Amino acid sequence: MQLSKSPLEEKKVQTPSPAATNFHSTSSMAPPAMFSSTQNMAVNQNLSKPAQEQQQQQAETEQNQTAEVAEETGVGTNLSPNDMLDAVIDGHQVFKSSARFTNVQIQGPSAIGAPGCLSAPNVSGLIYGNLAGKAKDQEDLAMAKAVGNVMGQHLLQWASSLIVPGLPWYPSFSFFPAPTAPPMPNVPTPLQSCPSFSEYLLTNQEMITNQIMSKLPSEMKNDVNRGKVASFSSMASGYFVIWLQSTFLYNVLGMGTVPTFAPPFVLGGPVVGKVIPTSGVLN
Repeated sequence: MQLSKSPLEEKKVQTPSPAATNFHSTSSMAPPAMFSSTQNMAVNQNLSKPAQEQQQQQAETEQNQTAEVAEETGVGTNLSPNDMLDAVIDGHQVFKSSARFTNVQIQGPSAIGAPGCLSAPNVSGLIYGNLAGKAKDQEDLAMAKAVGNVMGQHLLQWASSLIVPGLPWYPSFSFFPAPTAPPMPNVPTPLQSCPSFSEYLLTNQEMITNQIMSKLPSEMKNDVNRGKVASFSSMASGYFVIWLQSTFLYNVLGMGTVPTFAPPFVLGGPVVGKVIPTSGVLN
């Protein structure tokens, strides 16, 4: 036997709940999956355009900064510090093999020479020519000219400032038993016993660097070239320090007369004369 439902219960069963109603209406309003994906891609593309433009602007800014740095730094010369040093050493070999003493006075055993008594050739052109043979562009030629001019002039100034401070080069000339004394070589003497007031031009690294950089055109006065010049200056100054400390003066020939020679009363005396200009004294 079935029990009949009351009208109130039938109405409760047939009427859906508000939650169910909301669920169905929300589901029916949602866009299709295809439409949602396409719309999201469009949104992402629209959002990525400003980012792409920002990245492009950043890349352009970095390129401009790189160009500015390159312009400020400059391109270095192709000549290496070793190239410069080799050229200077070759020039120095000619310089010292051709150097000779002139106007050095002999008074008995002593030799006296004022500044300018050492004569030597200008090897600026030789140094320049040595480096120019390795040059690849105008910048290299400008560097070669600067190095040649500075180092050649520094060698000349060193020579022109050198003195012979009364060194006992000729002991036998203290009393020579003849009217004249034939050419005789000096007693070998360290080069440093003949000081030069311009020695710092060969041994001061900073001085060499600054002088060469001052001779370069303005567009070459950059950190790249200064670094190479400073490296060369360090090696060159060290080379000249060793040369000055290890070199001896040989074969400086001296001769003269004996003014007091008057036989049979005076049979000899000190020699008065001068040195004979002879190359090869800086060995």
